[in-house]
Amino acid sequence: MSLISVLMPAYNSEKYIGLAIKSILSQSLSDFEFIIIDDGSTDNTHEIISSFTDKRIRYYRNDINEGLTRVRNKLISLAVTEYLAFLDSDDIADQNRLKEEYALFQSNKALDLVAASAVAINPMGGKRNEKWSFNLDADQLKAHLLFYNPVVTSTVMFRKSKVPVDGFRIGYPPCEDYDFWTRMLYSGKGVVLPVVLVAYRLHDASISKVQSQDAISNRNKVVLDQLAFYFAGKYSQEEADLHLGLVDFSMKNNKEDINRLLVWVERLISLNKQYDYFNDEVLRQLLYDRLLKKLLRLKKYDLSVFRALKQVNAFLNPKKSTMHLKKELAILLFSFFRNKFID
Repeated sequence: MSLISVLMPAYNSEKYIGLAIKSILSQSLSDFEFIIIDDGSTDNTHEIISSFTDKRIRYYRNDINEGLTRVRNKLISLAVTEYLAFLDSDDIADQNRLKEEYALFQSNKALDLVAASAVAINPMGGKRNEKWSFNLDADQLKAHLLFYNPVVTSTVMFRKSKVPVDGFRIGYPPCEDYDFWTRMLYSGKGVVLPVVLVAYRLHDASISKVQSQDAISNRNKVVLDQLAFYFAGKYSQEEADLHLGLVDFSMKNNKEDINRLLVWVERLISLNKQYDYFNDEVLRQLLYDRLLKKLLRLKKYDLSVFRALKQVNAFLNPKKSTMHLKKELAILLFSFFRNKFID
């Protein structure tokens, strides 16, 4: 039996799927099965997949389009190995991706999920400025998932035995992967590597672009599901809404919003001390980072903002990088001078 099952869902991918398949077939770790499902494509996707004759490929074709969520679950059910790895049909894997991720599983038996960083490419394959660069250990990943998804699906390898009940769930598009990882790691351990192991293609047909409004709504649903799992009945709806304020940085906040957020942050730290789900130091550092971003996005500044920053530092006692210090200096300058020059 093979070491790894590589899983690829495909739908109308004629422009990119050839390169995606080649990037898997040329992996430096060669002991894998490669399961591809064409989800009722209406272009030449079927013909391109069929042109590959590598014996490691197991190819299935749906008569109708069943949707990404159902196809991912079907791919998992077809896999016969303990270790599963996804690659979307428009992305490209580094030739050492499988080797590096599998080696980490072998050196750390406690791990259930290994992901990596990714670089964005445009429809023509050229590199873009976007990069998903993370370096998260198990404690950090669990805490970060409480606010956003740092796991790029095309970089993931995970244990089939840790697939959560219900697998990928229908009601979360296009965040069904975020929902999947969070539920897997309720009782498991995962890491995200700083090394770039996948080129992630961005184009107008990307699901995340087509379903942007659903992405926001269902991202919030995943976040609130986690709060309910960890602290059910221990917080109010208003506090849940405040937590979502630490998730979304698209809106300009008022100074009063920061004061309310600080109350929720203190409450969250207290709840975690009671239930001990997250590493306290990791959670405090993450909350500091997110509050700092909020303080840099206010509609107006005065000295009360600087006092709020001092309160954040006193309560969270974070470790500070040079970048943190630069951001704090900007907040200080805004607090003293911005109203004078702008109003």
